[in-house]
Amino acid sequence: MLKRLILIAVFLMSSCANEVDDSENILELVKAEGACGVCLTVGAWYRFTKLELKEISGGTEVLVGALSGTWAKDITKNELSILMEVISVDSTQVEFRLVNGARVGASDICRLTDTEVSLIQPFKGVTLPDEMCKEIFGPETVCCKTPNDPVFTSAEKCNKSGYSALPDEMCKEIFGPETVCCKTPNDPVFTSAEKCKYSTLGASQPTKVFVYSGSQAHPKNCNPNFYHSIPVTDVVATTSCSGACSETDAIEDDFLEGEFIGSLTKLGFNSTCTCLELGDKLSDEACGTFSVDYEDTVYDGTCNGCGPQYKALATLVPAFNLKDGVAQELDFTSCEETAGEPAVCVTAGFRAVRIADIPPACE
Repeated sequence: MLKRLILIAVFLMSSCANEVDDSENILELVKAEGACGVCLTVGAWYRFTKLELKEISGGTEVLVGALSGTWAKDITKNELSILMEVISVDSTQVEFRLVNGARVGASDICRLTDTEVSLIQPFKGVTLPDEMCKEIFGPETVCCKTPNDPVFTSAEKCNKSGYSALPDEMCKEIFGPETVCCKTPNDPVFTSAEKCKYSTLGASQPTKVFVYSGSQAHPKNCNPNFYHSIPVTDVVATTSCSGACSETDAIEDDFLEGEFIGSLTKLGFNSTCTCLELGDKLSDEACGTFSVDYEDTVYDGTCNGCGPQYKALATLVPAFNLKDGVAQELDFTSCEETAGEPAVCVTAGFRAVRIADIPPACE
């Protein structure tokens, strides 16, 4: 038992420690190993097809569901577009450029270059303890736990998948008492330490993410201080890759999935006014035109300069942030230490699918 606990502790504290040859041909190695190492090539573009709020401190299920539902509709209507471009890859990390898109007409988008930010993430794979791995899968194997499908939370899912389960006692000691572990044909087990290292992307350096909706002329958020978007700061991202990027794979099978954890400052929250469209209208019709003096307006929650269709986010949120019919307050102390000012913590999941046509920059 002591031996097994030691192995578990090693698993919890370690990642692939094997050194990779940092030579001139390292990019060939990156391309050759691991789901993220294979697919993330310089110049590849991805567009968000999902942005789902998971948690906002002080937020209720009603609010989380309402915001996620609004984002899902806006993505479908091309009102909300977040793009990721791979701009560099080396032996240790990947750098993305994130940029918002504005809808053009009914179905096209252009890039709002003012919203560009850099997202830098290290390659990361987490190994199962080596001795345990070799006992289960054979002496030549290096085992990696990836975020694809190695662990299921129900025996039914495991059985229906046709995958073989890890020993139940071992699984529960490592991953928790409610877990059933399955060895899948995706990526839970690798045969080289290099492939393990390049299987996923670890926590990014903190950055910003802007959430813009609407056309360039008619944004759904009125906030000139933050590019007419909802600004999320101190964002840390984790990402996994589908690994489907060969010539025989459909382009939509090449996708990235992950999670953003960040802060929405009280300043950013209070200075954002939103045109809430619950129907099928596009922002051009639903939101109207900004007042001529909107740039001179003090954004204190009144939205006087934005136009009659815009309401303060600080007014709209309590209407949806309900528990037992009572409006709840967001917790602006939850991320105050991280942001250096009053801020609410936000967690969101995303999926971004590879695209072939690169949207032009907005004029």
